[in-house]
Amino acid sequence: MRLTWRDGVSALLVGACGLIFLAVSDGWGWPLLGGYRAGAAALLVVGLAACIVGGSNMTTFDTRDAMVLGATTIGFFAFAVGIWGIVTGSETAFAILLVTTVMLWVVATIHHALEGERQHHPVAHA
Repeated sequence: MRLTWRDGVSALLVGACGLIFLAVSDGWGWPLLGGYRAGAAALLVVGLAACIVGGSNMTTFDTRDAMVLGATTIGFFAFAVGIWGIVTGSETAFAILLVTTVMLWVVATIHHALEGERQHHPVAHA
């Protein structure tokens, strides 16, 4: 697949994650974002929305594709860190959650871009 409007919306949602991180860590006083626990919950929800929007046109799960497996691993790790952040209110978990969310978005976007290239240049198989 090539980059689509879904990738653009996903990018905006990941950008919103960056704003949430800054709002919480710099104490901007945004409603409902009074601490790291609330920030982790917000990052988890917005990050999950980015994954759903960005990956909603995925029709198969190819276990032979290293990028799909890598993204899946990062996604499970991000979810676990998000739960850790919600349960403990840890600043460390909050920061790791942002980093893993951005990593997941980068891997998914690169995969979408490369998948489009592979579809336009088919390789003959023996």
